[in-house]
Amino acid sequence: MSTTKTAVSTARDESIAKEVAFRDKLGLKKVTFEQLKAMIRELGYRFDPRMSCKSLARYMTGERAGESYPANSLYPVQIDNGKSYANVESRRDSNWEKLKEIRNTYYAVHGGYIYEW
Repeated sequence: MSTTKTAVSTARDESIAKEVAFRDKLGLKKVTFEQLKAMIRELGYRFDPRMSCKSLARYMTGERAGESYPANSLYPVQIDNGKSYANVESRRDSNWEKLKEIRNTYYAVHGGYIYEW
């Protein structure tokens, strides 16, 4: 059985590699998806898989305008009540601030997508 890559999977891999290189240049930190989940769980949050959205993220402006990469946009919610971290009624404590720091510092590559929120 042949294991040759298709043009689509090659293009996907190339776009992910370009995005990872760009994020490295910005100083962002790549972790596993399991590590990302553990980091937010320690703060009282989890990702709601029902609200995740796989798509093709595209830069609209700037030096990377028109470039895209496969993304899985995650949806963090509070573990105790299921409210989105962005809900106007969600907690605004030090863990919420740490969650925002994680959002702006870490990402994961998993299953052919860059996981972010």
